[in-house]
Amino acid sequence: LASADSYKATGEVTWTADGKLGPAPVMKLGGTFELGAIGDFARDQAFSYGGWIRAGRDNVSGGILARMDEQADYRGWDLWQQGNALAVHIIDKWPENGLKVKTRDAVLKPGQWQHVFATYDGTGKPEGVKIYVDGKETPLAVENNTLKPDATIHTNTPLRIGQRSHTQVFDGGAIQDVRIYQRGLSAAEVQAIAGTAPLQTMLATPADQRTPQQRDALFNFYLGTLDAEYPALAKAVTDLEAEQATIKARSPVTHVQVERMNSQAMAHILTRGEYDRPTEEVAAATPAALHPLPENAPQNRLGLAHWLMDSANPLTARVTVNRFWQQVFGQGIVATAEDFGVMGAPPTHPELLDTLAVEFRENDWDIKRFYKLMMMSATYRQASITTPQKLE
Repeated sequence: LASADSYKATGEVTWTADGKLGPAPVMKLGGTFELGAIGDFARDQAFSYGGWIRAGRDNVSGGILARMDEQADYRGWDLWQQGNALAVHIIDKWPENGLKVKTRDAVLKPGQWQHVFATYDGTGKPEGVKIYVDGKETPLAVENNTLKPDATIHTNTPLRIGQRSHTQVFDGGAIQDVRIYQRGLSAAEVQAIAGTAPLQTMLATPADQRTPQQRDALFNFYLGTLDAEYPALAKAVTDLEAEQATIKARSPVTHVQVERMNSQAMAHILTRGEYDRPTEEVAAATPAALHPLPENAPQNRLGLAHWLMDSANPLTARVTVNRFWQQVFGQGIVATAEDFGVMGAPPTHPELLDTLAVEFRENDWDIKRFYKLMMMSATYRQASITTPQKLE
């Protein structure tokens, strides 16, 4: 984002000569570096940050790099030492509107220089945060996941090296080569910064002898540092992913049941219909009083569909054409269109019902053709005017 060479220490800062890259500042309460407006990111903005650190003490907690206001419900972001683990906070209001992930293992080794780096993709999800130690991504545990889509992490407190806004210092720890990017870096880029994937070694290897990992690392480094269009395109992708996450967050979730693959549907016979008193197991089948499933039909919904449309089925075509007849003439050939059983009314013209059912089925269940057949019939076209001759 900007060079920090011109920023001065706030308070008393001591220096150690055995830094990773020359003399390094050692943090303590009241001694820090304030970098002003650098790092004032939005909740849906991707960014990356980190550097070389040497933890000073075992099992303490403190801010390694932070733009966070402790007095405003910890709004902001940080890279945090938690015991000998590393953590990242992205917070609007703690804890009800914030995100925190922590390394599962104790990755910090006090007294030893390590390269630590965090990346955030702008989605507001734990999966969007990655923490690297010496160029390797570390497994994370989610400790808080309440960051809302409309959250803000903007704060007026400046970016600080070695502590948060007031206390919680990276006590006794040394820091060097702090870097902050306005985009999410790839794993290969983090490795290049950490020096775990030397570019000179890769470039010295003939192109046809490079491993897929080396080719990916070189390509990602080129995109991130030399390609003029990549930063804008990467930001556009991040913005779209953040927009998609916002849409998903405000959309209702519909649960859909899906049958398990290669499994057979089954049920239990229930004693007196009581669900807590199951007896023998039964498979899917059709009523024994009706025709069986067609040969080779599966015992599932597809098989049931074949059974319903089978020419041996006495109901499907008859029930359907009876409803069509009712829609046109006001009353079906079977008056009880909802009941074709023994409790329903018998058909007034059974032969006509059979003929229409076969006509409908044998013509590929063509509804339009069937309505045309009814409306061009003499029955439909006859006049409803009553004359003396008709009465006679």
